[in-house]
Amino acid sequence: MPYNTLPVRLTTDGKARSALSGWRVVGAATGGILTAVLTPLIAGQVLAGGASEGTGYAVAALAIGALSATFLFACARLVGEPVRPGLARPAPGFRAAMTGMLAAARHNPPFRTLIGLIVLGTIGGGFFTHNALYFMTHVIGRPDAITLVLASSALATVFAAPAWVILAGRTSKRTSLMTGLAVAAVGYLLLGFASGPDLLVPLIGVIIAGAGGAAIPVMLWSMVPDTIEHGEAETGERVEARSFGLTTFAQKTAVGITVLLAGGLLSLAGYGESAAPSEDALLAIRLMVSALPAGIFIATLFWVRTYPINAARHAEILKQLAERQTR
Repeated sequence: MPYNTLPVRLTTDGKARSALSGWRVVGAATGGILTAVLTPLIAGQVLAGGASEGTGYAVAALAIGALSATFLFACARLVGEPVRPGLARPAPGFRAAMTGMLAAARHNPPFRTLIGLIVLGTIGGGFFTHNALYFMTHVIGRPDAITLVLASSALATVFAAPAWVILAGRTSKRTSLMTGLAVAAVGYLLLGFASGPDLLVPLIGVIIAGAGGAAIPVMLWSMVPDTIEHGEAETGERVEARSFGLTTFAQKTAVGITVLLAGGLLSLAGYGESAAPSEDALLAIRLMVSALPAGIFIATLFWVRTYPINAARHAEILKQLAERQTR
């Protein structure tokens, strides 16, 4: 949570926040790719020395965990947080903190819009993620290509993230986010036309979906700080880390909901009842990697249209807060 909250403390400039969020997404996707590459390499080296497979992967996990911890501690040590006396307030108790967080969310419509965004976006993208292996195995018939497909999506996210930052700077964060959702929906719809064993359509689909979907985390983590300042301007209460905590809680809850929904739909379609998936099961898998996430992303696009904070409105909010502090 302290790491998530840093952008709201480091700068009040909306474009700078978008840039920070963009680099964050690039770093996260790059870290995921490196982990996928390094894990079998490290485990293989340990196995070559005569150790067991379990030991190899344990060593890989420890090495990558140590590297991750080093980066986090370096970030905490090297990032200088500006001192803002106006933000120094007594810490509330647990009960007051929780009730204050919920009250702040209730009186902050832009923040509630972002909560809805993260829930819908996580569920939409999660349907593809949780069914990608089934799709590549049973529909495309190329389970050997699952790593290539997922890596292509991750690389598309890395390269597309800066583009959404640039578009947000030239238009608005809302426009950039809506455009990304539309692009991702096109990519998912394209997967509905894929058939095996040709990989061309699946690769194009996941690249487009990954590039468009990158706009969600980039813009989300850039917009949350703006809504915090909106809430402060409206209520006089600044809720920072708790707002990010609530956003993360909503995201993780949506992940769990997606697992339940995806598993439930597969069960209803009869998946696992026989060695070869039935036609109903194949259709369910295809829908969950194409039409279903595309439909959710399109619905999310219309949801985000209600988000009211643009660059001009954010400037007004900052001016209002500055005037309040001088009184």
